[in-house]
Amino acid sequence: MTHNKYVEMHPGSFTMYEYAPVRVEYEVANIEDGMISVVTQTGEEKIFKIPENDLGTKLNAEFTHDLQNNGGLFWTIVVIYAPTKLDDGWKAVFCIESYKLGK
Repeated sequence: MTHNKYVEMHPGSFTMYEYAPVRVEYEVANIEDGMISVVTQTGEEKIFKIPENDLGTKLNAEFTHDLQNNGGLFWTIVVIYAPTKLDDGWKAVFCIESYKLGK
């Protein structure tokens, strides 16, 4: 480190984009056939694919176990949306970051 300060400059004709990921919590309504059905705060239904990692395996196992034992619990998942620039425009890429037992 030289402790020199640098100012990054770009021509006015350049379009600078900010990477602004958004975290959203959804209540899990159902898990079936490798898909997670969730409900938004406005009551809208969205469907996500179960992640193919330990997180998805654990969530699926806990949800299935609860269903077999009268289904009294509920879960929320945290989804991170990140805008991505592709050739044909912007696309929202999402990732299920975590889950937790609802209160």
